[in-house]
Amino acid sequence: MRRLLETALVALIVVCAAHFLLLNETKNTGVVKESVLERVTRTKKLKCAYWLWPDLVERDPNSGAMNGPIVDIIKKVAEDLNAEVQWTAEASIDSYVTLLNSGKVDAVCGPLTPGPFLRAHAHFVAPVFYSSSDVYVQFGEKKFESSREDMNVPEVSFLSLDGAATKYFAMTFFPKAKHNALPAVVGAGQPLLDVQSGKADATISEQLVAARFLERNPNSLMRLRWNDKPLITLGVTPFATKFDDVIWANTLDNIIKDLLDFGEVEKILSEHGLVAGVHYSPIASPYQIQP
Repeated sequence: MRRLLETALVALIVVCAAHFLLLNETKNTGVVKESVLERVTRTKKLKCAYWLWPDLVERDPNSGAMNGPIVDIIKKVAEDLNAEVQWTAEASIDSYVTLLNSGKVDAVCGPLTPGPFLRAHAHFVAPVFYSSSDVYVQFGEKKFESSREDMNVPEVSFLSLDGAATKYFAMTFFPKAKHNALPAVVGAGQPLLDVQSGKADATISEQLVAARFLERNPNSLMRLRWNDKPLITLGVTPFATKFDDVIWANTLDNIIKDLLDFGEVEKILSEHGLVAGVHYSPIASPYQIQP
């Protein structure tokens, strides 16, 4: 009986404290702060700060129209929320956290690859596919084939894009090498072009960018893999949200999972000419049907 009374007392204190905090917030601001989910539901608008990336999220410079498979996935999520997408501002590695915290956007939208260097600042929703990143060198270059450590020396130069996850990968896996970076505005394919022309020894590129480059420039670069494994494989997500908005993040997570289960993501990727195993790696089902 005593334990039951203690439990009831603790519950009562928690309820009273929550009620007090709610009253205090209402007293100080005049209204209870509207959540992102409530705002999207009320306005029927999903405000996106967009992250441009070739073949996945592109913006027509003349019309301003947004195109790409990730764009279509984002529109599908908005449709499930009974909302339409508003592309409000372009995001960068320097601005995306500020944009999320400003309240002016509901999410950063684009092909985002989370990692330990980003997770402390935002929540990244469930991935829609996986992408491998590998080291690329000039075609026929053989001096690095035997060991990854042959590249982890000061004499080897890596070229990356500022703000790209691949820059972080290069500095993490090859800390002793020389690292240079290009401004992000030059485009994801520029480091590959510069390695091809001999301006750097190597670059790390993600699966789709490298595949498209090699389709257009055969026998120009060579992918290096040691033990026949990618350097790193990470999920690609279409949304980043404020890290403390759990309800909004869970809502987007669940919609993405539904789109995967119903085959909508695979359908959209295929419609844009992306081939599983070549341009991306699909999300595995959480179950397997036994014959």
